[in-house]
Amino acid sequence: MKKAEAEQLRQEILTKNIYLSQLRIWFILSTFVVIACALVAVWGFSGVHDVFLPQISAQVRQPIAWISAIVGVLATFFLAMVTIALINGRKHVLTLIDQLNGKVAGKLK
Repeated sequence: MKKAEAEQLRQEILTKNIYLSQLRIWFILSTFVVIACALVAVWGFSGVHDVFLPQISAQVRQPIAWISAIVGVLATFFLAMVTIALINGRKHVLTLIDQLNGKVAGKLK
């Protein structure tokens, strides 16, 4: 492998690592959104008397719960896509590192 090709491969690995770190941030944020939506949905669908918010009626809680459930399902779908992207991205970066080190399919060149 020529020096220019090796340097280009190093730059590509660095760029993809930056992308993976951004995906990790999206993973954490979407996880928080899923948890928050689940908590709001449970609060909205359960008929228990709320001590902290006693003035909110059941007519208001139901639409909030449905909106939270829909947003939660969408966030779960997004979380699944980000998880798949993280897994495949890591595999791809490891393949590029192996290629940079001179390994192809587990064998040294």
